[in-house]
Amino acid sequence: MSTQVKKAFQESETKFSTIFHTTPDPVWIATLAEGKFLNVNESFCQFWGDTPENILGKTSGQLGLWKNIENLHHFKERLINEGSILNFKLVICTHSQQTKTVLISAKVQYLGEQDCLIGVIRDVSDLYDELRLRKKTEIALHKSEAMLLEAQQLAHIGNWDYDVITGKITWSTQLFQILGRDQTLGEPTYEEILRLYYPQDAEQLHQAVERSLSTGESYQLELRVVKADGSFQYTEARGKAELNAQGQVIRLFGTTQDMTERRQVEDQLRASQHFIEKITELTPNLLYIYDHIEQRNVYINRSVAETLGYSATAIQSMGANLFPIICHPDDLYLVYQSMQQLHSLQDREFVEIEYRVKNAQGQWCWLYSRDMVFSRTADGRLKQTLGTSQDISKRKEVELALREAEYNLRLANQELEKLVNIDGLTQIANRRCFDHRLEQEWQRLYREQEFLSLLLFDVDYFKRYNDAYGHLLGDECLIKIAQSVQQVIFRPADLLARYGGEEFVVILPNTDIDGTMVIAQRIHTAIQDLAIPHQASKVSNIVTISIGISSLIPTSELSPSNLIEQADQALYRAKQQGRNQSFSDGQGREFRSFF
Repeated sequence: MSTQVKKAFQESETKFSTIFHTTPDPVWIATLAEGKFLNVNESFCQFWGDTPENILGKTSGQLGLWKNIENLHHFKERLINEGSILNFKLVICTHSQQTKTVLISAKVQYLGEQDCLIGVIRDVSDLYDELRLRKKTEIALHKSEAMLLEAQQLAHIGNWDYDVITGKITWSTQLFQILGRDQTLGEPTYEEILRLYYPQDAEQLHQAVERSLSTGESYQLELRVVKADGSFQYTEARGKAELNAQGQVIRLFGTTQDMTERRQVEDQLRASQHFIEKITELTPNLLYIYDHIEQRNVYINRSVAETLGYSATAIQSMGANLFPIICHPDDLYLVYQSMQQLHSLQDREFVEIEYRVKNAQGQWCWLYSRDMVFSRTADGRLKQTLGTSQDISKRKEVELALREAEYNLRLANQELEKLVNIDGLTQIANRRCFDHRLEQEWQRLYREQEFLSLLLFDVDYFKRYNDAYGHLLGDECLIKIAQSVQQVIFRPADLLARYGGEEFVVILPNTDIDGTMVIAQRIHTAIQDLAIPHQASKVSNIVTISIGISSLIPTSELSPSNLIEQADQALYRAKQQGRNQSFSDGQGREFRSFF
């Protein structure tokens, strides 16, 4: 070797050593076969939390670096197949028992007469923590939006938006309900909106909108909506303008709140106060005084006639037969029971009840009544009670609708449970469904002491397929394979699932190794019959698969992971020995099937 070559070689080694020991990223060199660490830099030692003396000469398994052995198999498999790997994500546990999310990049290099790995670790734990935090924030945001919607429903508030540039009007669902417009008709035009209001109020709203568009002025108005029956629905309308950088109004937005119930409560309060003062007819509720000695109503207000359609004369003429005549048969016992409770009431106590009565038109109405002692006889016995009733028919309709909605929600949740167990691409069972079913079958066959078998297979040289034909055809290939194999797996207890990527798995309960090999052969045949072209494959000009087989009787010393690990090792052997075959070494016998 010339002096110039030696010098260049020494300079190269010096540069490599300098970069190796000074780079801020953890760098390591290990043997490919055993994974034994040959050299690590200072950054690796700081990351791992130990000295070089306690690291060098040991394997990654001895150090406990891999939390998931499947990741190790997948890592080695990619390195063997591809020679290098970039940004392999996994979770590891350091010497100081810290769990870290890292990206590993490594390359196979021939050093010192053996294949070695030169690798770099990048700690991305903070990044993934941030992503998890962002996900939690998004979930909280969705929950907040749902709570806002619920709050709007409870407060009878709807919101709207008007894009001045596009002219688009947007209403919330609650606003459709408040203003009584069918949501399937879509948002109304501005002219249609104005026609919803009492003419005088519509003009007031129009003027407020015009001012807001021209000056950006906000507004707050009380407006009356004219309902189909000619009655008013009272609302409070608020609007605000959004301006661009040039001070031009580009958007109006605001809310509309149904104030009808509040107005009703206010009217009832004023009427009640007036009633106490002069016993007038102003309250919208049904008011009555019932004489228990005479067994008749001695007073009813005008609302009784308005709500139920009976005149005061008609009510009084019914006398003691009032309740059997107008009360629903199923609720009559509740009415009599509440009347008995009135005899034991103390002053200022009351009895409340919900029951159905028939109005003069023959329709059933729900009433909510509260009764209290109004007067007593000289010896303290109950004489008269004062009662007020409220028509709650609409509330009852809402309660019924709510129960129906809850029932429909349960059905939807059941359907959702089905969807979360299906792989979106192949429409077969997903990994979640597989894990759950495997645990179920393991427990069942442990009790029965019967065989449980597993087929783990993937597409030979699928990465080459994707590179040659594109990911869209790659997806179609996986779909065709899933559909074809599903025709082979026809027993109710059998399960075909997508295990991940191009890997599939089949659960075969109550099936020994011989039966499992038969199923594997059928799967090979089914894939062969598809004849999907694969010119990039090294074993065939069509798509083929390799299958790893495991079969055992569950025991207390084993777990489902043992079954999966055996199948994974068998798949590795099948691929190592040439692919396009099935392999199993279970029960002390080696099965190998070529297709």
